[in-house]
Amino acid sequence: MSKLDIHDILGIPEEYNIVSEPKLAISDNIQKQVKKKSTTLQEVAESVGLKHEDVTAVTSVHEYSVDTLLKVLHGLDMELVVRPKK
Repeated sequence: MSKLDIHDILGIPEEYNIVSEPKLAISDNIQKQVKKKSTTLQEVAESVGLKHEDVTAVTSVHEYSVDTLLKVLHGLDMELVVRPKK
């Protein structure tokens, strides 16, 4: 008998983990930086020429473009690092 994990039981497709887990980590790090800088999402949006809802999409793991992500990161003095998986 094969071993089932929670994803099998709930019927969560593999693609969910490929996208959602990294997006959750990005969102978490952005939210921490917002607190650290004592700023608001509205102030970040204004500083990079985005709408508040665009910044909120990044921090709430909704759909957003790479351009939006890069602008939010810039507004928070953060950068995107791409490297091979561990």
